[in-house]
Amino acid sequence: MKLPIVLDTCTILNLLRIDEDDEFLYKKLIKLNINICQKVFEEANKNINTKHFSNSQKKYISSHIPYFGTYILTCDERFESEYKAKIKQFCNYKKENGEFYSALISLYLCRDKNCRLYFYTDDHPAKNIFDSYFSYQQIGVIGDTIDLLVFLCWSNSDFKQHMLEKYLQNLLSEFAIPFKNFKDQFLKMKKEWIARDVKNKRLYEELNKIEEGIEKLDFETIGIGIDYFKKDSKSYKEINAFLDSYSDINLSGYMALKIKKTIISLRKHSIYKMSC
Repeated sequence: MKLPIVLDTCTILNLLRIDEDDEFLYKKLIKLNINICQKVFEEANKNINTKHFSNSQKKYISSHIPYFGTYILTCDERFESEYKAKIKQFCNYKKENGEFYSALISLYLCRDKNCRLYFYTDDHPAKNIFDSYFSYQQIGVIGDTIDLLVFLCWSNSDFKQHMLEKYLQNLLSEFAIPFKNFKDQFLKMKKEWIARDVKNKRLYEELNKIEEGIEKLDFETIGIGIDYFKKDSKSYKEINAFLDSYSDINLSGYMALKIKKTIISLRKHSIYKMSC
């Protein structure tokens, strides 16, 4: 039996953005027992033109996204009505986005097929929120694109470890460059913001907090600093406009760090494959 997997929008897009003309990753992916919710399918189509993809990436992704429509899973209406409210209450989550509906269909699929499953999302904050619910309901495991690539590697004999490293390096470049750009621009703008409001001690402290988080790759600290400015958007319009232009920066930093650690581990410890 192939265990079910549930895919979130960002994982689908991140996997396709590093795939190549031979469709190697796509062909491996569609051999799995894929399930997605309607919301994820809608978000994937929408985000092709809003994310920072190259023209060739947009063309490739656009040509493959329609096929994911065949993997849409619809829950029983009564179940959906009841458990939408229960998941929101348990997780203290108000959004009805792709991550939320993915968690919903994960629970439904788990019980319907009487098995645990894998949910892949690159939305790290959402993963942290839904982890406790997956554990409590014994639904399965939440992973990300990095984990999915490792799984595809060991489960396919023609997916060699050097290929895994190459795909991870390609994925790293997609996340590391935006994070570096954010760092460079933030450090430049920080001096200007402080110079305009020298007496504002709290401004100085919170900007330093973000810088400290950047230098240490401490995304919780970065998030705390960003939250301060978000809560006072009227006083810090320019800073908030800058932060809004890098709304995915914590994700970029987190993914870049995990990819680097995974590549280092691969060079020390090979991924075990059972010989045929």
